[in-house]
Amino acid sequence: EKATLVASVLTELFSQSNPNVSLGKEMTARELLDKGTSKVQQMLKNDPPMLAKMYEVLGRIYMDRAEYPQADSLLSRAKMLHDTSSSLSHSDKVLTYLHLGALKYRNSQYDTARSLFYEALRMNEQLPKAQTSYERDILLELAQMDGGLGNYKRSDSLLNELLAEANEGT
Repeated sequence: EKATLVASVLTELFSQSNPNVSLGKEMTARELLDKGTSKVQQMLKNDPPMLAKMYEVLGRIYMDRAEYPQADSLLSRAKMLHDTSSSLSHSDKVLTYLHLGALKYRNSQYDTARSLFYEALRMNEQLPKAQTSYERDILLELAQMDGGLGNYKRSDSLLNELLAEANEGT
């Protein structure tokens, strides 16, 4: 059912670039994203888990394109859905906090970013061992942020922790 829903959303999204729909006007990636976001909201309004996931994915895409206000809006909506519903995936919640933290870091909102990263770490520790862990990604983001802010001791400590874990795995 989820695969069908995702396929439907993606089909709807890319149908916007069909020349018959766009009346021959070539659509930019930004226009596709904007229309896709609108369609996602309409199509998934009764499916909070899928809506939160799609907000997170679209927010990451906007963030990768350095379109931070749109990314912030979507990632914040995903976070709000996660914070208000206990039925959503905890793994997806960790990922949303991680990406929202990364966005806040890129927007020089360091205290907010640090809070989100540490909350993501806390939630990540509560995930069952069989689920994907995002600890490495979170620690790397924290280390990069600390290094960028001149907190080299803390950055080195986090990077050494990551190296130690990597060496344990080999």
